[in-house]
Amino acid sequence: MALGFFLFSCGRKSETHAVLAKVGDATISQRQYEWRLRNLLMLTPLDTAPVREALLQAMIDEQVLLIEANRRGWRETEDFKRRAESIRLDAILEAYRDHLVDTVQANENEIKETFFLAQEQVAARHLYAPTLAEANAYYEKLQSGATFEELAPSVFKDYRLASNGGYLGYFKWDDMEPTFSATAQKLRPGEISKPVRTKFGYSIIKLEDRTRPPIITETDFAKEKKKFRWVTEHRKRARTIQNLDAKTLAELQIQFNETALAQMWEKTQSSRAGTMRDSEDGVAGLTPTAEVANINGQTWMIRDFQERARQTSVRQRNRVQSAEDLRDFISGLALREEYLRRAHKAGFHNDATVQQRIRMKEESFLIEKMKSLLTDSVAVPEDSLRQEYAALPENYVHPAMVRLREITVAHQEQIAHILREIERGKEFSELARRYSLRKWSAERGGDVGYVTKGDLGELAEKIFKLKPRAIGGPYQRDQYFSIVQVVDVKPALPKTFDEAKAEIAENLLPAYRQRELQKQLQKLRQPLTIAVEQKVLQQVKTLLDKTN
Repeated sequence: MALGFFLFSCGRKSETHAVLAKVGDATISQRQYEWRLRNLLMLTPLDTAPVREALLQAMIDEQVLLIEANRRGWRETEDFKRRAESIRLDAILEAYRDHLVDTVQANENEIKETFFLAQEQVAARHLYAPTLAEANAYYEKLQSGATFEELAPSVFKDYRLASNGGYLGYFKWDDMEPTFSATAQKLRPGEISKPVRTKFGYSIIKLEDRTRPPIITETDFAKEKKKFRWVTEHRKRARTIQNLDAKTLAELQIQFNETALAQMWEKTQSSRAGTMRDSEDGVAGLTPTAEVANINGQTWMIRDFQERARQTSVRQRNRVQSAEDLRDFISGLALREEYLRRAHKAGFHNDATVQQRIRMKEESFLIEKMKSLLTDSVAVPEDSLRQEYAALPENYVHPAMVRLREITVAHQEQIAHILREIERGKEFSELARRYSLRKWSAERGGDVGYVTKGDLGELAEKIFKLKPRAIGGPYQRDQYFSIVQVVDVKPALPKTFDEAKAEIAENLLPAYRQRELQKQLQKLRQPLTIAVEQKVLQQVKTLLDKTN
């Protein structure tokens, strides 16, 4: 993880600017080092001499990489200038959004509410859909009498979720995506939510159960209060931003050109890389001046959209996986532009802290670019791949698999009847077509294909002990009962070297790249004068008491 050097604003004014190390013409101050140490100790509270020395050497290495990047003139390249502009806008936007929630605080009751919610466990099931239209279709079926068990097989590829009606078991509030957890916790047992938007798509949630420890004392709360104050304020600020975003989007009065949107998504689907993955030419073939949307009275053409999309990260563009996502992406660009306009009007682009943040992000970019340049050509030698393969063959195998048929019914008495039918000579596949509630497998004579132990969860060991043609069960899952028949067994098989080669290389490559990076850093260090002020280093006191 690359980190910058110039975030001075985190230190108090009384902290010293004493030079801790010199790297060529560059310096590392005591304040910079203490800030980095403080952040490191938040992740690993081990304040020892070796840890401090490793951190200092890492900071020196980063300065060495920056010096080399500057020597090569990378700050003058078009690539850096484009990235620097994106960094500048992101830093201004981050500072403005932080400003919007600076005064948001949590009161005692809110902190307690979060604490008590964290003690709860809820059991729920859900149905997933990538788009709102699909989610609404599932919701309407549920309202018309369909069950999660009936719909799950057509929703999930995961065998467990497909076979258990999307049942997730018990989880705590911080085990799931925040919107999902918040929705589940507001439901009453047996209640079904309307489709809710999460960062993965849409979910319809049914709460099955809720449990809480019988006794929670004020002492328990006092011990955790500091932690839950931070959590509560973090979530409250996130909700505040969401509400402000919704309000601002409404004010922008966005009107989309549905024809242009459909054409853009069609081009995304048919292009090799996809519009959002390659914003330079992702909508090639469309008229650049075609109107995409009217935003607050301003016309956005396709070329305007492309220009704005290039200011976002690859990660943001890769999130666009549907036409609905494309609409949201454009709305996000409009929201970003409006916030930037307001931020500039308020003078955030001239703020000293923002300028420091910009420098930090620019340095991180240059450091990572240098690391990539020095290590991207590294490959793991063939003999090392073979040595690893020979030393740890058990790590490179095709997992054991079984091919199953299954029958799921609502009552145990039905299972007993079906088992008697099998004893009389009835075919499992025929009975699956007649009785099984899961339509997708019933239509195939109960065949669910090949599955691994990981697909079967808690039933894995029991099912994998069965021989071909053997019947297993009944197994109870919630209020449903199942039996399975093993059709075929594929034992775990060692991968050949050629089959395992790519996996082995992926496992070993990071270590080889790190070794090459250290080798290159030693070369880059040689012409530089590097000096550490040991007296200043000794003045850095323990910061463990400042990490909370």
